[in-house]
Amino acid sequence: MKNANQQGIRRMIVANMMTECEAVLNSGEPLIKAISLMAAQKARLIPVIDSCGSIAGVVSAASIVSAAFASSGHDGLAGFISREAGSPVDGFMDRDFITVAPEAGIQALSPIFSGKAVSAVLVVDHAKRPLGIIRPTDVLKRLCEYSEREKP
Repeated sequence: MKNANQQGIRRMIVANMMTECEAVLNSGEPLIKAISLMAAQKARLIPVIDSCGSIAGVVSAASIVSAAFASSGHDGLAGFISREAGSPVDGFMDRDFITVAPEAGIQALSPIFSGKAVSAVLVVDHAKRPLGIIRPTDVLKRLCEYSEREKP
């Protein structure tokens, strides 16, 4: 039975565990749009695409808050938003991110999520267009669902 369970887990692919991208930003769009999308969708990470639709980077709530704290002077965080609202999102995006193909198996995520504090991985197609985001909680949810189905 253990061997059958291991085979079932190996068949789990990223496409079946990811959360589809509800929104993407185009390179050059204003920071305020990223902030608005994050607030509206309760998202912590939004992919940024180039003119070909390929992933250029990701903008995260953490990168925006970090920039805000680093540069807020006498006018505080509200001043940061006022000053930077129209600035291109490119200046706040992270270009160092991990991607995985949608057909990758669950075992491909093991070294990514267990090796360091990675909170999310972008799922991209062969042309590097963003399809979704996968987090450790997505994997855990899928494993729990599988475990419930396999109970005797």
